[in-house]
Amino acid sequence: SISVLGAQLSVDASDRLGMKFSAGQSQDDTDTLKNGAKTDHFNTSRTSVSWLNEFSLSAENMVMLGIDFASDEVNSGTSYTQTSRDNLAGFGQFIGSVGMLDVQAALRYDDNEQFGDSVTGDASVGYDLNSSSRITAQYGTAFKAPTFNELYYPGFGNANLDPEESATVEAGYRWRDQNNRFSANIFSSDVDNLIAYDASTSAPGNVNAATIQGLEMQLDTVMEAWRIGAALTLLSAEQDGGTHDGKELPRRPGEFLELRIDRTFTKGSAGASLFSSGSTYDDLANTTVIESYTTIDLRGTYHLSAGWHIVGKATNLTDEDYEYASYYRQPGRQFFVGLKWMQ
Repeated sequence: SISVLGAQLSVDASDRLGMKFSAGQSQDDTDTLKNGAKTDHFNTSRTSVSWLNEFSLSAENMVMLGIDFASDEVNSGTSYTQTSRDNLAGFGQFIGSVGMLDVQAALRYDDNEQFGDSVTGDASVGYDLNSSSRITAQYGTAFKAPTFNELYYPGFGNANLDPEESATVEAGYRWRDQNNRFSANIFSSDVDNLIAYDASTSAPGNVNAATIQGLEMQLDTVMEAWRIGAALTLLSAEQDGGTHDGKELPRRPGEFLELRIDRTFTKGSAGASLFSSGSTYDDLANTTVIESYTTIDLRGTYHLSAGWHIVGKATNLTDEDYEYASYYRQPGRQFFVGLKWMQ
């Protein structure tokens, strides 16, 4: 079973200072049964607390300073070298304008009890070409520690995992007018010790180095009662060096395409979506293929009155047989009809 609980409090300490306090806990409990009797258990939990301070320097410039704390615990019938760990982080961010540029810059320090300390950061700039067009550029680094599930989950964990470290550069273009929006982003990431699931071992492992590059484009338009949208992602994700040099990273298809069309009527609305994904592999050696697939969904709403509405949808209308991972078949054709009230 999985449970999540969270709370947040915002306080305006002054005209220039705002504070946000948040806390949360997530729990993932798994029991192993044999002939109806419990034989083992594997429970992981995370408790997190955050304190964020927002300082307004001017109408356009803001500085944010904060502290994050997270505590992870694992409880199981199996003994592990590390059953709990804390992560304490301090961070700062600037959001504002420098001349004609919109600027963001951030720096973060993490002290992880299990994997040591790390310093990460990012910087981005944006420039308005005119009232409709904007270009952006960004560079950032990241650090990701493996979760306790990735480390220790019975039969699927790998206690020898190292944390990921990555650097990403990205450039983007956005254009919009009254009825149309278009965006394009190109990015490239170099990742050390990438954590990737390998179906051949039924466990996650570290890829010594990987390069992930891609292009994302999205177009949305409104024509009277019609809304039409399209999104395309082209991705190249390869291992760099090591045993499987040049092989694709598992479970990362090279192409995604989404098409959407909706129409509003006096008494309701109707729409359809098409989603298509390219093929990929389920293992680091690229021997197990996950086939490409295409799904079609329909949706609709009928207004009974100002407050009451009948809603319906059909998912995977063509009953496509597909999966995101080997042996995890996704649901076939499904229908849903409901009654909705909105004030």
